[in-house]
Formats: sequence, structure tokens, C-alpha cells
Amino acid sequence: MTACPAIIAVMISLEPLGTGVFLPAILIGYEAPGAVSLEHLNAALPPDGAIVRVFQQAGGDCMSYPTAFGALLRLEANRGRDGGPLDVLVRGLKAMSEDPDMETLRQYPVLRALVGTSGRSYESSELDSLARYLERFFDVPAFVSGLEAFVCFAPCDALEFFGGWNVLTCRLPTHDDARLTIYADTPGHHFDESNASELIRDDIRVFDAERLRAIADLGQRLGLPGRPSAFLSWENCE
Repeated sequence: MTACPAIIAVMISLEPLGTGVFLPAILIGYEAPGAVSLEHLNAALPPDGAIVRVFQQAGGDCMSYPTAFGALLRLEANRGRDGGPLDVLVRGLKAMSEDPDMETLRQYPVLRALVGTSGRSYESSELDSLARYLERFFDVPAFVSGLEAFVCFAPCDALEFFGGWNVLTCRLPTHDDARLTIYADTPGHHFDESNASELIRDDIRVFDAERLRAIADLGQRLGLPGRPSAFLSWENCE
């Protein structure tokens, strides 16, 4: 009897800006230096494609490019404390992206105060204000640091706050004319606004202890300390 070959996953890298698909989201994982190679970690990835690498643009008008990997919990695919959709919150966060919709943001004074920040880190008072606003929709830990479009929660038990949330899972397209991008310095396949529509994706799996262990294992292999962190991310303004 011939043994079936092991399924080897491939790291999928996402550049969310301009796609309107992946963000806003909670990311459970690790911020990693851009120089870190994940090529040798592909064999350790879960085969369902629920761990991705995210190349985020952040900082408002003065941009920086934090890179993180982990599980992406899209707000559009999840529900708030009362079991209802997060449409109101999603609408506000999307109004902050690229060319901000300042008319819409008049209805979101907390978010409006956080857009167009020219690269500076948020003040503690701004982080506290954002956390209080999110608490209207779902339980969150406090924020510890961040800048526009990429904010880090304080160390927490991610399962306590986000256990059971739906996780984005991604798979490569199989048709021959799929537009796949591979960069020499970016192991895996890269998806941005030019080819995001090619990606096969769903949000039917949940964030659980097994998923958290898989993320922590990747972090350990990269030599990143501590347990996975939680981040809030949305598309940056330009």
C-alpha cells in the first residue's frame, strides 16, 4: 500500500491596502522583522491556510510597513457582543482608509481623531479612547502601543477575548492562468490589490486552542519571544 504524501502548506502573504477585502481585522500572531524568512517554516504550517503573513502599511501620511504573521479575524466575518454584525464599526474603520471619507467620519468622532496622523505613535489617551469605543461592540484588552492602522493590544489570553471568532483561511487558485506573484525576498505567494480576487478564501473555521498553538509554534521557530500578541489593523490612509 502506497502512503499518501504529506500536505505541505505554502505561506500566503497579503498586502491589504487597496483590496477592501482583508481589513479591518484582529490579527493574532507576531510582529516580525521584514528580513525574517519563513521559507523553511512552510512544512510547519497547518494545511488549511489559516496562518498568513500580512504586509501592512501604517502611520497615516508618513508611512511605515510593519510585517506580522498569524490568524486574521476579519471584522466583517464576525459578530459583536449582542450577536449582531459589526457593520457600524466596519463602516467607520473603512472610512479611515486611503482617501479618508471625512463626511462619514463625522459620525465617528473617536476614529476621526485618529486619522491622518503623519506617522506619529498614538498617545495613551488616544489608545484608551479607541479601546473604550471598541468595547461598545465586543470585549477587548487595553491597547499598549500603536500608530495609525496598526495597534497592539496589551499581552492577554487571546482565547479569552477572541476564542470562537471566525478565521480567514486562504488557498491558492488552481486554474492555469491564475495571477500568482512570488518575490525573491518574500517566501510564498503574494496577494495585493492586483490579484486578491484570485485567492480562494473563506471564514468558516474558528480561532481555538489548536490554532493558537500553531501560531506559537511558528513564533518559537522564528525565535520570537512570548506568546502571540493581538493587533487591530485597518487600511491606512494615503
